[in-house]
Amino acid sequence: MDTYGSFSLFRGLGPTTAREAVYTGGYLGISPVIAHHLVEKTPEGIDDDGHRHPIFGNNPFLARIAGARIGGSFAAIASHPDECAKTFVQSDMTTYKWPNTRVAVFRGEVEGGMGKMWNGLGPRIARLSGAAFVCIFQELAMEWKTNQMND
Repeated sequence: MDTYGSFSLFRGLGPTTAREAVYTGGYLGISPVIAHHLVEKTPEGIDDDGHRHPIFGNNPFLARIAGARIGGSFAAIASHPDECAKTFVQSDMTTYKWPNTRVAVFRGEVEGGMGKMWNGLGPRIARLSGAAFVCIFQELAMEWKTNQMND
């Protein structure tokens, strides 16, 4: 705080806010919708005998895992450039190389190409898919608890 001042705490706040909006919306909003779609409204749907999809229709837990993987992957891909820009800005407290987010995005692309803005995407997808699964598991636990209380 003595060297950089109290405003240094707010470096990268813009891309952090954008990243969190997409990130949270992706794994909390998209994952359950995808899981529901896989169980209830698969392209194959209910066949002539009244049976649901052979994999997801009878196994909502597996549909939730697939939804978590898809939703987490979407959230990671959509928010990753913001994450990189935030990291660039926060890593340079002197503001010499990365004074703001706009410069970080353009200079990052010029110096390292578009690939630099996508470094670390694979591990981030794995982490976000796991986070989405944890949220879905919490939903299952709450459903189980509600059913136990009603019985």
